[in-house]
Amino acid sequence: MAIHKKEYYGDDVAEVTITYTGKNWFPHHMFYISQVANKFNSKITVTAKGKKMIGAGNPLAWMAILGDLSNTDITFFARGSDATQAVKALVKEIESFES
Repeated sequence: MAIHKKEYYGDDVAEVTITYTGKNWFPHHMFYISQVANKFNSKITVTAKGKKMIGAGNPLAWMAILGDLSNTDITFFARGSDATQAVKALVKEIESFES
């Protein structure tokens, strides 16, 4: 489950901050998120736990930089022609982890 805290969608820019409230964050989740991110042309930055990761398409970077994101605020920022679609798809993927 994810609680939406902030959302902004503009021309070629999108930003969403959620709190991932799930307790079941597994390494394979980072692989799934990376696959979703790689479908888009926009440059995606992820911020969590006071750390910023540029480029959400690398699952090893997710593990090395961000790690377990259970009960954590996560901000997705995308810039590009498909920024809104990218951010919404990433949030939807995280929300699916609890289903």
